[in-house]
Amino acid sequence: MGRHPATDRIVLQYGLHLYHRNSTIWQVYIRLKKRDPIRKSLWTDDLAEAKELAWQEYIEAKERLVRNEPLRAVTFKKLTEDYLLTKSAKPSVKYHKDTIARHFTPYFTANVADFSRLTDNDIVSYMQWRRQKSANEGKTLSNKTLNRENSVLSQIIKHAVKRGYLTKENAPTVEREQEDHSRRPNFTRDEYAKLRNEARSRIRDILNVL
Repeated sequence: MGRHPATDRIVLQYGLHLYHRNSTIWQVYIRLKKRDPIRKSLWTDDLAEAKELAWQEYIEAKERLVRNEPLRAVTFKKLTEDYLLTKSAKPSVKYHKDTIARHFTPYFTANVADFSRLTDNDIVSYMQWRRQKSANEGKTLSNKTLNRENSVLSQIIKHAVKRGYLTKENAPTVEREQEDHSRRPNFTRDEYAKLRNEARSRIRDILNVL
């Protein structure tokens, strides 16, 4: 089914309209170049206020166009819901979903209103918050665990680039933390002797059976 025709429409300029649709609340329609149009409720039935709000939305959209950003803010919720759809058939989806819910959502929904404007500083601040979160819970966060979580965050950022929410040039990089790969210490002389004697004892037992 198509859209219901607007019952009242005011053209402020080409590509910028106000209209009603089965309501007294004004809606704004914005169309810039070849981008998808913006349709948004202005939540007012006052015409003068609606005109002012419509122009504010139009100017904001023009500024975003100049910065090569999406014409509307991209919420973390919207982005991750879309991202998880791409993982729905994969075994790792549960880990991704849990990591997003437990760690990413509490931080990014509160501190990054528009993911299309994500910066390196936002990533650094998140890392600090994440470590403090573990400390507050009385836990020690290893770099290995953090790197595993951050691999999900990196994939979310790459997904935002694919969707055009972030440009490849402006997309922040999630740095990998240094992990401890030190090998097990060498056996002591006594440990080696014990291991050798145990091995010889097992060999004798086998030969006696045979």
